[in-house]
Amino acid sequence: MATLSKDKITIQSSGMSDTPIINPNICYRDYSSHYSLHTNSFQYYTHPADRAIAFNAFRDARKILDHCAFANLTVGPNHREAAPGVINIASDDDEAIFDYIKATTVPNLHASGTNRMLPLEDGGVVDSRIHVYGVQGFRNIDSNIMPTGPDVNIAGPVYMVGEHGATMIKKDWGI
Repeated sequence: MATLSKDKITIQSSGMSDTPIINPNICYRDYSSHYSLHTNSFQYYTHPADRAIAFNAFRDARKILDHCAFANLTVGPNHREAAPGVINIASDDDEAIFDYIKATTVPNLHASGTNRMLPLEDGGVVDSRIHVYGVQGFRNIDSNIMPTGPDVNIAGPVYMVGEHGATMIKKDWGI
């Protein structure tokens, strides 16, 4: 799911060895030890559209798994869903469904968009020639310049950004 919830990265100090404080707004559970993140308040689904997408995905999955074609493929009681189970959470109990979604969501962490290529007045960090605003001689060529995160594996878009950035640098240097 390509979320619309926005993350936040802040600098702790001017020391190069001090890690930044990262709040990806991706989950209520604490993944800080697994991902080496400094996080105190994950807030999954801070954008209303993200919550709606999660609800729809849950309900669609429940309908699909309830179809007779899946009867021999499901492991729950009476060949129904195993978790959370229709006995435990009714289809019309939005609060219980959302609690289940929050408890079982796992971040994928394809980080992107932290130094977005946008006009400075729109919150951009990088211009259209991949120069970082206000820093002479520095370019940023990675997934962070993408204004929005892709809803696919990030490898392809990252290769494209790298290749295009390299082409720009070669052109600027007359290579």
